[in-house]
Amino acid sequence: MKKIYFILAVLCICVTAGKAYELRDWEDVDGNRFKGRFVRELFGKLTIEDDEGNQSTFEIADLSDMDKKYIRVMIPPKVEVVVRAETKRLPKRPADLTRDDIEDVYWLSADITKKSQRPFTSRLNVEAFLVADEYEGDNYILLGRFEDSFLLLEEKDYGYTYKSPKVQCTLFSQLSTGERKGELYKGHIFIITSQQGDVVFTHSSLPKWMQEPEMIEKLRDLSVRGAPSVRSRHFNKEGEKVHPPQPRYCPITTN
Repeated sequence: MKKIYFILAVLCICVTAGKAYELRDWEDVDGNRFKGRFVRELFGKLTIEDDEGNQSTFEIADLSDMDKKYIRVMIPPKVEVVVRAETKRLPKRPADLTRDDIEDVYWLSADITKKSQRPFTSRLNVEAFLVADEYEGDNYILLGRFEDSFLLLEEKDYGYTYKSPKVQCTLFSQLSTGERKGELYKGHIFIITSQQGDVVFTHSSLPKWMQEPEMIEKLRDLSVRGAPSVRSRHFNKEGEKVHPPQPRYCPITTN
C-alpha cells in the first residue's frame, strides 16, 4: 500500500531575541563609557537604551573587545525559522480481520537560518513537544518531548535543520462492536532558547493554556516520570498525570 505523507503546518517567521537585557556598562574603542541595555541589532549597529528610556545607536566595530565578546556570546542573532509538522500513514495490517486500526506517525522539522551579520559562538537549544488527544477520554497524551542543540556559524544565511524523532498515534477499532480507543494527534510546541534559558523563538499549534510556562514545566516533568511508556504520559488540563482510559476489548500495550 502506498504510504501517505502530509505537511500539517508551515510557519515562517523572522524573530529577534525579545527579552529585556540587563543594564550594564559599555565602552567604545576610545574609552568612552555609557550605561544601558541592548535593544536590537540592525546592519552592524546596536541600539542601546539607558535607564531613562533614551536610545542611542553604536557601530559594533566601535565597541571594546569585551563588549564585542558579550554580544558574540550572550545575545542570540536574528533568525528565520520554518517549522513543519509532518505525518505519514502506515499501511494497514491485513492479518486481523476483526480490527480496522489506523496508525500514523508524526514528527517535527524546522529550518533555522541566521539572518544577522555578526558572529554568535554560543549554542542554541531546541525543545519539541508532540501532544495527542485521548480518543475516548477527556485528557491528553504527551507523545514525546525531544531536545537538541546547535551552533549558527559566523556567516549570514547559515542554516541548521532540525528533525525530531517520530512518534506514533494509533486509533484502535473493533469491527464487531464499533468501539474505538487510542490517540488523535493534537499539535506541537517548538522552542529555541539560549544557553541562559532565554526564549529566542517559539511556535505552537496547541491551545494557549498548554503553552503557559507552568504547563510546559509540567510536561517536562511528565516526560521524565512517564518515560519510556506513552501509557504513563496521560495528563489532564491541570497538567497532572492521570491513568489512561481502558475500553474493555482493547489489550493493554506497553509501546
